[in-house]
Amino acid sequence: MFGLVFAGATLVLAKPSLTERELSYQMNDSDASQILTDPQNAPKALKLRSTLKLKRMFLMGEAPEFESVHGFSELDENSYEEVEVPDPKNTIVVLSYTSGTTGLPKGVEVSHYGFVANLHTSKNCLSSEDTDVLLAWNPITHASGFLFTTMAACTGSTCVVTSPALSFEKFVDVVNEHNVTTIASFPGRLQYVVN
Repeated sequence: MFGLVFAGATLVLAKPSLTERELSYQMNDSDASQILTDPQNAPKALKLRSTLKLKRMFLMGEAPEFESVHGFSELDENSYEEVEVPDPKNTIVVLSYTSGTTGLPKGVEVSHYGFVANLHTSKNCLSSEDTDVLLAWNPITHASGFLFTTMAACTGSTCVVTSPALSFEKFVDVVNEHNVTTIASFPGRLQYVVN
């Protein structure tokens, strides 16, 4: 996802749990032209390909009709050309959709400037030393998951990304195994741990 941002793309955060209809709505509403997904959600993306007129489809793995991102690490770093953000206050870096409880989900636009300001103001909410280990329990496709994962990358902290469906037993194992010092999670999940 960071590579997409550095390439000048706007990210549209879409939950893996979206139905085909919901994903189609978000992609049409946002004018998405490309998709990055995982092997579990590849069939959903393939079904939508013809109706969405996608230019390219990327996969964090290998599958027919997708370009695998695994080979990107072998690209020559010297061929990278920095994409300048012409107007950070008005150029959208991330589009995050609301849950749709009061109608259709709405795309919330976050500019480069706004996202950096959010990182700066949020850094005091979490310990952010390079020795810290952050457990990113929120999905990276949720605004908070994307924020805290990015924050860990910016501060040099280690970020342990887990499944949002992590059981309590596995949660304890992950915390102990990785010596987690900070947890970013929804209040309901933390209540689950407390109980």
